[in-house]
Amino acid sequence: MKTPHERETADGDEGDVRVRELEHDDGTRLVADVGGAVGVDASLDVVEGTAIIVDGGGSQVEIDLPDGAVADDVVLNNGVLTVE
Repeated sequence: MKTPHERETADGDEGDVRVRELEHDDGTRLVADVGGAVGVDASLDVVEGTAIIVDGGGSQVEIDLPDGAVADDVVLNNGVLTVE
């Protein structure tokens, strides 16, 4: 496994959410704790290579997905976004 490195959010702001990219023998996994920025009850939508996470109060985080990632690869569970 390689050392993870940070990815920027889609808007270029690295202050609210840190995205870690972990490389394994069987592929790459992105993991982001978005619960602090949008809450754990947020909803997820994937549009044109971007994961859009929105909470009920209107707070929103957008994260660029790796090339080739589709909606089925993206999961939001208790404020943690995972992309396989």
